[in-house]
Amino acid sequence: MVLHAGLSGHDTLLVMRKLLENPSKHNWPGNVTVVPACGLYLMRVQYNPEHLDLNAEMPNEVADMYDAKKNEPLYEEENEIDEEVVEQVTAT
Repeated sequence: MVLHAGLSGHDTLLVMRKLLENPSKHNWPGNVTVVPACGLYLMRVQYNPEHLDLNAEMPNEVADMYDAKKNEPLYEEENEIDEEVVEQVTAT
């Protein structure tokens, strides 16, 4: 979808299909430029309602990851660095 949005012309879907089916750097046409993903966002996400299980439970490893992040202090490393800098500045 992201590449499709970046291409223009009447052969856009054909070009996208070829790029996805043959992922080689030699298959890229000269007029297609790869750009960094920063600034991109999802405009529309569509799901087939038949594929959604509203009663599904979160896997344990995902729940553990969320719990670990929730209990983790914010910017712990930065605070430690700042305290060291403050100690050095006050000592001189």
